[in-house]
Amino acid sequence: MRKILILTGASRGIGHATVKRFSADDWRVITCSRNAFDSRCPWPGGEDNHIQVDLANPADIERAVVVMKQKIAEDGGALHALVNNAGISPKNENGERLDSSHTPMDVWSQVFQVNFFAPIMLARGLFEELKCAPGAIVNVTSIVGRARRAFQFLEQTARKHDRSEKVHLKNLRPDIHRRMTGIE
Repeated sequence: MRKILILTGASRGIGHATVKRFSADDWRVITCSRNAFDSRCPWPGGEDNHIQVDLANPADIERAVVVMKQKIAEDGGALHALVNNAGISPKNENGERLDSSHTPMDVWSQVFQVNFFAPIMLARGLFEELKCAPGAIVNVTSIVGRARRAFQFLEQTARKHDRSEKVHLKNLRPDIHRRMTGIE
């Protein structure tokens, strides 16, 4: 039986490299993005293993979790890895990062929904499948994620369950990932 990985934010950068790497090692990679599958993506079964989901929309995440569970059940019901790579960082018209004093609150709400609440919703929704493997949750954090320590709370909470549930959680910053793997 092949190992299964669910990956958000697979269309470019770290996500795209992650799909190629795990596919090459014969993992079934289920990708998630707000866009339809791009036929130029070079991994086997890509279109069949893609779920279009808007992580800024909690109801759409709930719908996507149902689809994810169905796809995981097709291969025995165990999820070996959930990689939360999708994220947004608000920028102005010049491409500069926005600051907290000038960024509208609705933009910050969207940032936190995609970068923080969506990973929680996915982890909670797929926890039984992760326990079956046992699986791992990897959160790839952004500059915003580094500046706030919100994911540390997730990690501490997960550690309480690690001993009994055998689900592991790690937070990975892109700059560390690049140094470790050489992948841009």
